[in-house]
Amino acid sequence: MNARAKKSLRVFAVLLLTAAVMGVFCACTRQTSSEWVAQIIEENYYLPVTVTDASELTPQELTAKYLDKYSVYYTAEEYQELLYGEAGNSVNFGCGFFYYQGRLLIMECVANSPAWQQGLRPGDEIVSAAINGETVLIDGEQAYAKFAQAAHNGGISSFTAASGVSVEVSAVEAYKTSYVFMATNSTGISFTYNGLTMTENKGDAIPFLPDGTAYLRLTAFEGDAAEQFRFAVRKFNSLGCDALILDLRCNGGGSTDVTAKIGGCFAAAAGKTLLSATGRIVDSSLACEKFEARDTMPADTEIYVMTNMGTASASEALIGALISYGALTYEDVFISSYTADFTQAFGIDASASGKTYGKGCMQYVIPNERTGEALRLTVALIYWPNGKCVNDAPLSAADGCTLLSAPYYTNAANEELAQLAQIVEQRELAAAA
Repeated sequence: MNARAKKSLRVFAVLLLTAAVMGVFCACTRQTSSEWVAQIIEENYYLPVTVTDASELTPQELTAKYLDKYSVYYTAEEYQELLYGEAGNSVNFGCGFFYYQGRLLIMECVANSPAWQQGLRPGDEIVSAAINGETVLIDGEQAYAKFAQAAHNGGISSFTAASGVSVEVSAVEAYKTSYVFMATNSTGISFTYNGLTMTENKGDAIPFLPDGTAYLRLTAFEGDAAEQFRFAVRKFNSLGCDALILDLRCNGGGSTDVTAKIGGCFAAAAGKTLLSATGRIVDSSLACEKFEARDTMPADTEIYVMTNMGTASASEALIGALISYGALTYEDVFISSYTADFTQAFGIDASASGKTYGKGCMQYVIPNERTGEALRLTVALIYWPNGKCVNDAPLSAADGCTLLSAPYYTNAANEELAQLAQIVEQRELAAAA
């Protein structure tokens, strides 16, 4: 990462992962890092805290002892990496794997990444790999262990998916993350960066989607996500679509500024309160933005939202605004319900299945201008426009949400989406009868 690429705002806030920008905090040049962390905690944490042992504990130990699970201490290097990533920059191949029931699957694939450009997609199965010059079939635990070790050590030169796509793994250039993917039953749309360009690929169409229904996957509320979402809504309108499946599975949140812009793309929420926040130093509300008609989804659009245990923070805030203003019902929030075999295989708490994450707090990322380190600190709880707070109270069937049987944790256009597409089609047929 070069120095120019690392430049960004010195101070930014995070809802759940982000919120509004606040002022710079100065530190006395005589302060140790631990003393600085203690001061920031005592002055800004959403609950009153007195730190008594700053001279005895490291910044990481103070964070673990006094703060909630969402607060994080960053070294100067970690903070620069955070800024680089939050701006939508990446330097990697762009996909993540998991091994389950004898299959090596792609859990996620970042649009516009080298993996995406070479033809890989979430849910693809990897069947073989060239490891240190040898072709290895991924046909069991031993082969997977060899693959995992080689991936860690850079020993994989290529691998092949069950779809027939074979990709070369090589040193990658920095690229801009594409956060939005949209598809109908006739085409697929993602974003590249010769400018901010929508790229259509007929091969990414999802044939089982009903006519007039668009599937839109949003992976984070960061970088250029709001602009991509707005352009996708423009395409949605130009295609004459009247139903949207919004996929927020595995979307852990992002900037409130981005969330407010995306909220403004829905006619029901445009210009209205997105959320309110209350804490010791925060007592404010944030409104969704407003855009011209072609960039706004009509109020009569049928909206269905896909979620899972990784749907958190800004994702839950957007859902809350859409529910509060009647654009969405709890029944139309669909949550992945995983099998006991899957949760046991990965050591996942089975009680988390069938729920969103449940993060309803606002955070500021506060840098130490003298040292370059930073502290992500929870400063407030946030509330939906209807007054609901989801912090440690995730959405579930108890709220009236609908469960979808899920084979594994991914945001692929897989069995879950096929189930939902059938529900959409059945409702459309019933409405037309």
